[in-house]
Amino acid sequence: MENQHTEKNEIDFKLISRFLKSYLRGLLSSWKVLVIALILGAGIGRLFSWFIGVNYSSTLSYAIQNNATSSAISSALSLASSFGIAGKTTGSFDVNYFSELSKSSKIIKETLLQKVKINGKEDLLANHFYYCSKFHKKWDDTDDPLYQFKFKHNTIKSLTRLEDSVLTVYYDYIVDKYLTLTTAENFAFNHINFISPNRDFSIAFLNSQIELIHKHYLLSIENMNAFNFDVATRRVDSLAEAIRIADSKVARLKDNSANTVKQSGLIDLNNAIREQTLLNIQYSAAVNNFEASKTALISTAPVIQVIDEPDFTVEVKYFDPIVASIVGAIILLVMALGLLFMMKLFSS
Repeated sequence: MENQHTEKNEIDFKLISRFLKSYLRGLLSSWKVLVIALILGAGIGRLFSWFIGVNYSSTLSYAIQNNATSSAISSALSLASSFGIAGKTTGSFDVNYFSELSKSSKIIKETLLQKVKINGKEDLLANHFYYCSKFHKKWDDTDDPLYQFKFKHNTIKSLTRLEDSVLTVYYDYIVDKYLTLTTAENFAFNHINFISPNRDFSIAFLNSQIELIHKHYLLSIENMNAFNFDVATRRVDSLAEAIRIADSKVARLKDNSANTVKQSGLIDLNNAIREQTLLNIQYSAAVNNFEASKTALISTAPVIQVIDEPDFTVEVKYFDPIVASIVGAIILLVMALGLLFMMKLFSS
């Protein structure tokens, strides 16, 4: 029984050995196929490298000064609360707020409508993007209304319907392919990465975008402050009017009490004087808080601090043609060897 098992193993080994020798002889006889696979794979790899092309990645890193932000908001709110009224807030300005703002349609579209100089030519970023992202090759039909398309307006409200539609196409393209956001949850630090085939465009886009984000934030704070100051002004004016009424009442009661003999007749006068004094105290405190809050809000520091500017963080992204050729040749060679092996296996 053991001898039969040993003989069977020897037969299996001989069959495997014979198959491998036959496979190797087949490879030697098929060397032309392998050489063609190597050449074809190298060509495909090089073609892939050319198709990917060269891209330039630029990163903007910025920190959010929470102290400055909370100072501006708390100053405005303390102003309103000091008058016994509820102030208006614009929400929470944290890293997530600025991250969402960075990829919003409003900010990206307004960024594309900024005029910058690229390759010695000053034009809207949207018009530079038309050539940078090769849309001029996609819309190359002379009968197409988008053939040699050019933006003529530089504000959202002044755009034509066609310009707005094209700008929306650009926005979707940028969000899907070019723009990457990284938000650190544990501390106020954000990264915006932009990659495009043009180095100057990548830098100019991020510089314009962060400037618009900053302006948008400051405008939000300004609108909030304007609302609170308006409410506070009405409150101060209301106190001033109440004081004028109290002064008239005190003067009238003093005239009526000039010949009063009984002390009970002076009760109304004393109450009016007390009310007048309280109103004067409230008015003085309101005016002081109003002026102090205005000074604090005017001197509030900018909320965004740029750490790494796009100009200093540019990286070249490309697939080296030599490496691509080698990788392509190896992959196709392995596939050819596998195909020959399967063919030999089935034929045996």
